[in-house]
Amino acid sequence: MGCEPQQIATKVGHMEPAQAERVLLSSIQTPTHLYTLSQKFGISSNSFPYYPDIAQFIWDYVVDNGNAPDLNLLNTAYPDFDPAPTEAFDFIADEYARINLRFRAYLTIDSGAKLLESDPNAGVLMLSRQLERLATPDTAHRSSLERSTSKRFQEYMMRGDQQMTVRIKTGLEPIDNYPVWLQKQQFVGILADTKIGKSW
Repeated sequence: MGCEPQQIATKVGHMEPAQAERVLLSSIQTPTHLYTLSQKFGISSNSFPYYPDIAQFIWDYVVDNGNAPDLNLLNTAYPDFDPAPTEAFDFIADEYARINLRFRAYLTIDSGAKLLESDPNAGVLMLSRQLERLATPDTAHRSSLERSTSKRFQEYMMRGDQQMTVRIKTGLEPIDNYPVWLQKQQFVGILADTKIGKSW
């Protein structure tokens, strides 16, 4: 009565689950993409049964670095992965969310079918709970991503504040007392007539 995994894969649309996972993982580029997946679709790094290690690697890399690993790094770290990125991120995210939900629902029904044969009441109860859980995705993972992006933004603001308050002094009193501060990464030109002491 149960379905084989290959049979389940053919039920979930034109794109098989493994292919959809590969395309979506290859297309993740920024923390915004991770945030969209978690907020809109309830998808986390644990939502990729075919490529769990690669999903975790990409998630961690984007959170830590603010961008996705390049294709060369992915190919080096996971030579069998064969990245297939697309610029249509919103489309593939929506497509994968539906494919993944259907796939997990079929797996749940398949596992529940065996219990239904031996204990219908327990089988129905198990199926109702599992399917309800699928319809209400767990969003506990969001907090870590939000804390990470918030922390990076705070660090960015602190760097900006520090840059505004760090004043470079020349040792030349007329310049140091002038109400325009010399700061890092500025291009400064000092203009004056000849023989006035510019190169002092």
